[in-house]
Amino acid sequence: MSTQESKKENQTKTKMFHLSNIFFWIENNISVIKLHMFFITAIVLLTISMIFTIKYNISDFKYLLLLFILFFLFIYKKAIQQEKNKIKDEKCLFGNTVKSIKKSDNFFINAFITFYILTIFVLPAIAFPIKLYHDNFGKNGISTKTQNWAFFGEYISGTVGVILALCAFMATLFLLFQQQKQIDITENSNNQKQFETTFFTLSQKLSECASENNMQQFYVLLKIICHETYQYTNINKIGMQKYIDILKTYINDDVLAKIFLDEKIFSCDTSNNNNLYVNIKNIIDKYSFFEYLNLYAINNIALSYNANYLNNKEKYFKKYKISAFEGNDELMPIRISLEENPDELKKYSTHPEKAVRKAVAKNKNTPIEILERLSKDEDEEVRQAAIDTINSLKSQNDENN
Repeated sequence: MSTQESKKENQTKTKMFHLSNIFFWIENNISVIKLHMFFITAIVLLTISMIFTIKYNISDFKYLLLLFILFFLFIYKKAIQQEKNKIKDEKCLFGNTVKSIKKSDNFFINAFITFYILTIFVLPAIAFPIKLYHDNFGKNGISTKTQNWAFFGEYISGTVGVILALCAFMATLFLLFQQQKQIDITENSNNQKQFETTFFTLSQKLSECASENNMQQFYVLLKIICHETYQYTNINKIGMQKYIDILKTYINDDVLAKIFLDEKIFSCDTSNNNNLYVNIKNIIDKYSFFEYLNLYAINNIALSYNANYLNNKEKYFKKYKISAFEGNDELMPIRISLEENPDELKKYSTHPEKAVRKAVAKNKNTPIEILERLSKDEDEEVRQAAIDTINSLKSQNDENN
């Protein structure tokens, strides 16, 4: 094949590619095209109606205008209803969250505003100078003199032309605003893709470190991931919890048990915020990393990883805050039963989970006013636990006296 023939073939392929893109765009934006056609038709009809108003001195043009607006509202309602029925479900890059996206909904709203401005403000503003000129200089009919047409042209240029120039200027500003908005959206989308690619890569690496039992590297990666996620979500004003929930899926029960039993975390100096193990403990407390931990995994790992736990289980639980076990129906009540801070117990006394309120009711460190309130709880087990604790405290006081 000659170079010229190859060039022609490439040109043909390029043309076919562009043509296919055009047809693809038309197929995906048919409703938008229909609405644009409706706009053009409505504007033409409104222009014709204004010409007839000027020529035949129809004083009821406002009713005709109202009719067109009502007609547009009817079409607009139908178009919106049609678009709302076209809901596209897309899986986000993160996890199994599903977004429902209503396509072109904003476009129809903007289109309605544009048409409203055209019909209510712009077209009457154009029609008024023409009608004013007709009433003062057009009583003898259409002139055949070139000079009169020149005067009319100057008049239109100084009135209607200014209005059109202002409209063009406003349209330019609007387009620039929309363009900048689209650039920002694209930039945010690219930043999100870049962040999520990094997030999933590091999360996979985190899982590999856990499977290799390289806990030191695991802690370093966990700190980096949480820090970067916090920075990204804080800048973009989006929720961090969804990413944390995904991160938790990369950490199995055995790894969570090793973290729970790790003596380095247990014995770290919490006053030193630069210490890696202090940072890990704070991350676990803040983001409830023990939400899916269970006693079976702890006891199983303790036999080979840290037998000290079996001799003093309470101190390992008390090392972490209650928030570290948030959402864990098995371990959270155990941790609450060991809590000594009255403020923390007060905080969890209104928890929606019955097991949590019951644990608060059974704790003798719970303030008496909280226990009295729990003794009137809607759940019978919580009420009974609170009553038993109150009676136990009274008996203890009597013995001391």
